[in-house]
This record gives sequence, structure tokens and C-alpha cells, in this order.
Amino acid sequence: MNVGEAKHFTALTTTTAPFVLKGGRYAIICDIGDIDTVALQATMDGTNWLAVPSLQVAPVVAGEGGGTLPVSFTDVDGFKTADLPPGQYRLAVSGVDTSPAAVASVVRIQ
Repeated sequence: MNVGEAKHFTALTTTTAPFVLKGGRYAIICDIGDIDTVALQATMDGTNWLAVPSLQVAPVVAGEGGGTLPVSFTDVDGFKTADLPPGQYRLAVSGVDTSPAAVASVVRIQ
């Protein structure tokens, strides 16, 4: 088991370079700073990046299905968990207004 594997990012103002995770349950923690959105994305081919689903489930509203929420933070600091397979990931950043920049960590917890 790789409990304790971690990737930490400080002064985050642009999308990170790809990084490899060994797989398992991860906590994704983000202090968004003055950035609009920080989202965890995955790729299988190194070119096409997709949103990563979290373990949080959206509520069912007026006959619509709930479904899982993506691992993303929009205008709010937060903590989310996700079961991730081994692979390449990145933190995609959009809407950088001014400083301070975001701070984020991806930490294996199980």
C-alpha cells in the first residue's frame, strides 16, 4: 500500500505539468486563492484530459439523477476524496484574476 504518497503545489497559477499517481483513495485539498477553478484531470493517452469523479454524490433534484461530482473547486476552498487508478493526472487551473495563487495537495489516504 502507498499510503502517504503526496503531491503538493504552491503558488499555483497555471495548469500543472502531468504527474503520476500510484492509485488508491486520495484526498484532494485546495485553498483556491483568487483563482476561479482548480480541477483534477486524468489522461490515458497524454493528450486528452478528462474530469475525475469524486466520491461525493450530487443530490437528486426534481426528477434529475444525482451522480458523482467532479473533483473541482470553484470559488471555494475545499476537500474532496476520490478513488483513482494508477495513471497520469494534472490540476487544471482557470480564471486567474490576481494573487494570491492557489495551494493544492493530492494525498493518498488508503
